[in-house]
Amino acid sequence: MTVDYKNNAVLQYSITTFIMILLITLLVTSLISRYTTEYLIETHIRLHPSAISLLVNNNETLTEMFVDERVNFDASDTPEFADEIIRFGDVFRIKIWGKSGIILWSNSHEIIGQSFSDNKHFIDAMNGDISYSIEIPDSSENASELSYEKIMEIYTPIFKNGEIIGVIEVYENYEKLESYINTITNKIYLIIISCGGALYFLQFFIFYNVYRRLRRSNHKLSKSKEVTLFALATLAETRDNETGQHIQRTAEYVRIIAEKLSETPDFSSYLTRKYINDLVISAPLHDIGKVGIRDSILLKKGKLTKEEFEEMKKHCIIGTMSPT
Repeated sequence: MTVDYKNNAVLQYSITTFIMILLITLLVTSLISRYTTEYLIETHIRLHPSAISLLVNNNETLTEMFVDERVNFDASDTPEFADEIIRFGDVFRIKIWGKSGIILWSNSHEIIGQSFSDNKHFIDAMNGDISYSIEIPDSSENASELSYEKIMEIYTPIFKNGEIIGVIEVYENYEKLESYINTITNKIYLIIISCGGALYFLQFFIFYNVYRRLRRSNHKLSKSKEVTLFALATLAETRDNETGQHIQRTAEYVRIIAEKLSETPDFSSYLTRKYINDLVISAPLHDIGKVGIRDSILLKKGKLTKEEFEEMKKHCIIGTMSPT
């Protein structure tokens, strides 16, 4: 069965509305998910600076290390504050950066004393911003983290008397946070797509009910048109019994000819079932102009004179002047 998309208003509306709502839903979902992800990450990284600042301000040895940029090459000598930071969340690595970009201490001993002054996030932190990055370990600076699929590096500027004296960087296993974010964004997708689907079905229900009422109204109007045409044709029949029989035959001729023509390539595109039905309904009116011919001519039993025949031919012109 072939679906006539061009003439099917319900199908056109359904497909168009579905595509529009789908696109809007995906756009809204993408935007909300992105902002939600950024918000969750920003909220998460804000937890570390507060704890780190509190620990650093209460540790004079660490403050002196920053001020003097004194490198502690003994990675096994873990400061007390570092143990407390590592116990915070999923932190597994700490780096203490001097102002010049030298690693003053880290629980990854192979990078102690090395300089990474061109690190963008370190530079941002030295400008007073809390910076972070989500990385897949693949550089010499992250050599000891290659066992993790993704890591989050959080750079916290350390202040002393309003001046930045260094940066503390902590590494977290990002997988746990990522899993939490994915759970939240998946719920957002589900909620918004469900709302989009509900909106689509609500609009479709409203449109379909309006469409059904409109079809009923059109059907009633069509029936009224048929009754009107039948009444006009009957009027001609009451004036001329011969015409009455003639209009019935003409209507049937029109149907037969139109149906045959609709099977040919030249006419099949517009001789639809509805079009043919309209032709058949209208066919009886082809002689409606005879109602304007005088009874003495229309009902004359004998042969018409030349003048009478000329007047009889005027019924075609009279018919074109009717409201139909």
